[in-house]
Amino acid sequence: MTHSGITSHAYLKRHPDWKSATLLDVLEFRAQHYGGDDLYDFMEDGEKISHSLNAYQLKEQALCIADRLRSLLEPRQRVLLLFNNGLDFIVNFFGCLYADLIPVSGVYPDAIDSKKRFSTIVRDAKPSAILGLRNTLSDFYTEKKQIDKNVIWISSEFENKKSIYFNIINKNQEDIAFIQYTSGTTNVPKGVILTHRNIAHNIWNQSQAFSYQENDIGLSWLPLSHDMGLIGGALMSLCAGGKFIFMPPQKFIEKPLRWLKAIDSYRATISGGPNFGYQLCLKNINSEEIKNYDLSCWKIAFNGAEKIDRRTIHGFSEKFAEQGFGISSFFPCYGLAEATLMVCGGIREQEIKFRGFSREGLSINIVQEPVDEFDVRFISSCGKIFSEIPVAIMDEVTEEVLPEDQIGEIWVSGESVSAGYFDKKQETQKKFIHDDYQNVWFRTGDIGCIFDNELYVVGRRDERVRIGDIFVDHDDVHKIMVDVSYKYLESNMVFFLLNNESGNVVISIVIETHLDNNINFYEDAQNISLKFKEKFGIKDFCITFVPFGNIIKTPSGKKCIQETKRKLEDGSVRIIKLCNFDFNNYVEDLVFSDRKFIL
Repeated sequence: MTHSGITSHAYLKRHPDWKSATLLDVLEFRAQHYGGDDLYDFMEDGEKISHSLNAYQLKEQALCIADRLRSLLEPRQRVLLLFNNGLDFIVNFFGCLYADLIPVSGVYPDAIDSKKRFSTIVRDAKPSAILGLRNTLSDFYTEKKQIDKNVIWISSEFENKKSIYFNIINKNQEDIAFIQYTSGTTNVPKGVILTHRNIAHNIWNQSQAFSYQENDIGLSWLPLSHDMGLIGGALMSLCAGGKFIFMPPQKFIEKPLRWLKAIDSYRATISGGPNFGYQLCLKNINSEEIKNYDLSCWKIAFNGAEKIDRRTIHGFSEKFAEQGFGISSFFPCYGLAEATLMVCGGIREQEIKFRGFSREGLSINIVQEPVDEFDVRFISSCGKIFSEIPVAIMDEVTEEVLPEDQIGEIWVSGESVSAGYFDKKQETQKKFIHDDYQNVWFRTGDIGCIFDNELYVVGRRDERVRIGDIFVDHDDVHKIMVDVSYKYLESNMVFFLLNNESGNVVISIVIETHLDNNINFYEDAQNISLKFKEKFGIKDFCITFVPFGNIIKTPSGKKCIQETKRKLEDGSVRIIKLCNFDFNNYVEDLVFSDRKFIL
């Protein structure tokens, strides 16, 4: 059997020919030639492999799902996947592809606020069906009043699952493979249209960046409903000829030790996630628990999706050095759903490069050397820019390319860039720009610069706060907080501007912390405010301490700043203490109740 895009068995064993292959081409090839090889192992409890699937079994089970879906739906209709991490997600994803349907990914049922996200995505994607396990469907059926009554709820569990062979519709690379919803950190989630070409092209570049080898084993706790878990994990292993072991994200969050234990037990070579995952390990794993583990197999510890923190990198490397983990295993990467996944990345087993920038310079969008220790801000290189995925730094107003000594908006181009957002013509036209050469450039909304063909990300435009003529980033706020106490982590802090009752602009800082009687919240808040006033000349502050879990985050750990702000304003978040500081009158107001968040 011959499929488009297959040039040689040995070649595709490692990765697809992105110029012509589709995901179904890759699965058909692996099932035919390497069908018995281990492909997917799932650890339901986060510790031991409970379910396994090889490529041949994946194809057989996906065809059964496809046969049922074909009897209920018309070709090219959209199907929302409603699965937690597990083999069911992967089987039903490919079942949709075989049935010539468009899977929609982006809801993780066990995540916080998943029903709200589910309703938002269903209204936006307008799927013809919702596909999931019976118990999950039953739980989410309570949201039926908010969605179209014609949507079909389909259980993936049914009797008489026999091998079904039918004419598989030939796909080409320009066909939509699936719709991936964004995390919604700064706005409502949007459906990114991804073609088979987008995916194959991006996976090719990932495999080159990782120097992917046949004996590489991937391991992940990231949700498959997120692009990093699905494309960077499950699909990457399928296309590159490797093996993928995964667990539910909540099992890692409950006990971070499970991640490192699994890497040791199954000799994983590639594993990673956002910076907060490494912070959790630093904070919650003691030396006695880890002393007999061997992490020398871990060659690529990728770090992406949020800011790469220098303190975390060095702290993690030092803590687990005796277990064989080397700092050179850290692999920086930068990407986004609109570019399929990865835009640029490091070099295998080469230490992350950090560059010192002047905070004062960054506050006025200029790159310059720091003048003193307080002025320095270390920013990680996100790695070399791929030749196949061009990156440019643009002036946000004039849309002209900026020189190396200036900060601007990061724009991305190449075959990995999506055709746009589903059913959002205006936003697509605003964010996906066509140049004079018919190239498509995506405006990322991230701010950064390029040095020696390496990308440095300063922050997000939507998260920067402009005060007068300067910009303040989350890193600036966290630096001040760390100067007060190392107990405050950046992953547990957000800040934004508010207007108080007098109409004055107020800096509002929200900090997650423990209900600890030994913490002097007022003293810490006062010291943070004084340092802020000294450095930036800001006189009005509101510092709010909340229990852990009240800063809203996506399933991958990104902070949802605007959603957190809304919850504070409508009084749905419990407040431990709220401290208002007005340095014009120097008065303070301490709140010890669960009352509504009011300035």
